[in-house]
Amino acid sequence: MQRGEGAARAVLDRTYQSLADWGSDREPKLLDVVRYMIVNEYLDAATGERGMSIDLGAFLAQRIDAKL
Repeated sequence: MQRGEGAARAVLDRTYQSLADWGSDREPKLLDVVRYMIVNEYLDAATGERGMSIDLGAFLAQRIDAKL
C-alpha cells in the first residue's frame, strides 16, 4: 500500500465510493476506512480464498471507537 497525502486521499475516495455502491450516502467513519483498507489488501493478496471467515465489523468495533 502506498503512503502519503495522495494515497490517503485515494483510499478515502474509494471508501466513499464503496459506501455509495452499498447504497449509503453518509460520511465514512474511521471504521469504514479501516474496513475498506483491510478488505482491499486482502483481495489484492490473491490468496485464492473465497472470502473471509471473520466478521470485520464486530472485530473492529471492539478496537475502534464508532464515533470516530
